[in-house]
Amino acid sequence: MSTTGATPSPWVLTGHPTSLGDPSTLVTLVDGQTFCLSSRTGDFDTNPTHGVFFADMRVLSQARLLVGGSPVEALAVDQPDSGSATFVGRFQPAGHPELRLMVVRRRELGSVWHEQIEVRNTSPSAVSIAVDLEIAADFADVFAIKEGREASEGEHSIEVRDQSLLFGWRLGTSTVRPSCA
Repeated sequence: MSTTGATPSPWVLTGHPTSLGDPSTLVTLVDGQTFCLSSRTGDFDTNPTHGVFFADMRVLSQARLLVGGSPVEALAVDQPDSGSATFVGRFQPAGHPELRLMVVRRRELGSVWHEQIEVRNTSPSAVSIAVDLEIAADFADVFAIKEGREASEGEHSIEVRDQSLLFGWRLGTSTVRPSCA
């Protein structure tokens, strides 16, 4: 049997699997066919295996919270059940030791990925600061991620709504439109 010119199957791992990294820094949420891997800050952006996955596809590849243009320092994580978590962090702007902000992220995984962000000012004076959540969807196949392949196929779209974002992906006749609330 000759394998010359054969196209490798996307369902067979041909290389080395991608590492999940240190398991003590990984937070995993699961709800049915949906799961989410993130850091202890709640972010998923630095580890190529992080994100929200549904039916063997990563439907959200980045969720990075920035306060004042900087990442939040992780303090604690509470997971009351397999499908939700509360991430607690802090932010203290450089050069402003009097400003202390606590950041609480409440995440629920289910039919939609729901994230509630609360910023508490624990300093005696009022503060005005930018809070950004950088998000992206690459619709990568879980097997491609495990293998370390970065190419994402298909057409991507995003629709901004009043209380949510709707990402779209199309490849041939297949279409996926997950919602983030």
